[in-house]
Amino acid sequence: MEELSLGKYVIVYLIKGKAKEYSKNLADKIYKKFGVYRVLDSIDTHITLKYFNILLNDKQVKKIGKVLEDFCKTHKKAKLKLKGIGHFDNRVIFIGVEPSKEMNLLYKELVKELERLKWISWHEYEKENIHFHSTLAEKGIESKFEEIFSYAKKENPEFELELDNLCILTKPKEKWILHKEFLLKD
Repeated sequence: MEELSLGKYVIVYLIKGKAKEYSKNLADKIYKKFGVYRVLDSIDTHITLKYFNILLNDKQVKKIGKVLEDFCKTHKKAKLKLKGIGHFDNRVIFIGVEPSKEMNLLYKELVKELERLKWISWHEYEKENIHFHSTLAEKGIESKFEEIFSYAKKENPEFELELDNLCILTKPKEKWILHKEFLLKD
């Protein structure tokens, strides 16, 4: 009998280029100034599209990969803006995302395709309740939240991007790494 290994996985859009550098630099400034957890030490700059809150086995990951591969062959890139600084309560500080109509539709269609895999569970902040964002600071920021948020809010990031990739990341140890990248059509 074949033994299946289990692992943590997530589907993301990996942010690249100047927007990635900007985000990394700002997260680094926050880390140095306030001594909080450096989020980008454990994961690249990204927008989460689906977090799997269960461990997945190799067969499940292959099925997800096939869904993403087929999806990217039939769907086009979508525009979005990274704009402004926001937060979730006093737990997370992030760069905001303004999705285009095309990006919202792309996400809805991606959800529809993933829902065909009946074993995938969804949580309350996904699907129609998703709040797209790119995290700058989290974990242990509560006591310094006001100070960190005031500092970050002085920045006014604005980048026009194309959601051109869907990536599966895995976390074998302490850092999320790329498992597989799929490119959307031009």
